[in-house]
Amino acid sequence: MCPEFCNRQGKCVKGKCECDQGFTGDVCNIKLCPENCNGNGGCVDGVCQCRDGYFGDSCSITKCNNNCNNNGICKESKCLCREGLVGDECQFKSCPNSCKGNGVCKEGKCFCDEGFEGIDCSQKICLNDCSGHGICNNG
Repeated sequence: MCPEFCNRQGKCVKGKCECDQGFTGDVCNIKLCPENCNGNGGCVDGVCQCRDGYFGDSCSITKCNNNCNNNGICKESKCLCREGLVGDECQFKSCPNSCKGNGVCKEGKCFCDEGFEGIDCSQKICLNDCSGHGICNNG
């Protein structure tokens, strides 16, 4: 006879409990977590307690797309990017001062709009040298 009748979560075979799926232990009293929480959390009474950045019954779903491309950390479903990186998934290099709104950032470099120059497109330039009708004032 098996102790504690295998907690009605298994069957007794030759005096030992053979546990039903989802249970373990000498008397089938320990509830297992799905997929052992995929290594992304701990199992408490058969329920996965997911680490920050993971969710779901088996902690298999990341809260941030592509796990922030390993360029940041996932906090409350948003990527907090390392310095110098931006984007929903930390997938882009950032530009100095976001190009001051006077250009487009590509791969960490500013491509300035017409009439602006500099590493962050903050310097105004005079076009056509004022056509010889004045003095260029970059202000």
